[in-house]
Amino acid sequence: KKDLPDCHLTLTPHQKEWERLSGFRIPEQTVSNTQKALGEFRVGTILVAKSHKTAVYQGEKVAHLEVGGPYQATGGMGDTLAGMITGFLAQFASIDRYKAVTVATWLHSAIADDLAKNAYVVLPTLISKAIPSWMKKLSL
Repeated sequence: KKDLPDCHLTLTPHQKEWERLSGFRIPEQTVSNTQKALGEFRVGTILVAKSHKTAVYQGEKVAHLEVGGPYQATGGMGDTLAGMITGFLAQFASIDRYKAVTVATWLHSAIADDLAKNAYVVLPTLISKAIPSWMKKLSL
């Protein structure tokens, strides 16, 4: 196991970062290999494996998200995602961590999908600005 402090750990690497963390080259980053590598981290670690087909893992659980696209490949996008995940974990502390991370990741990409209808590249600041209206829309 990786020598990490006692904490809840959520990782948000893109494929090349996950290659360095897991030891699996991008073509080898299958569900089973990813789950095997994730098993080297402390129990309960959540992985948001960012790619053109982002997936959220925790132990044997995996959610494949059908949202998002190449218009998200811009500086600061991962920081915005990490902030949304942290915000959801804090604001919705009573729900399962895996569910909170998965919903935050889905929302991040769903907002980007919507913004991409009018932009070739979606800026992270635009996602941040859209969160309140999306939260209101989804809570109705």
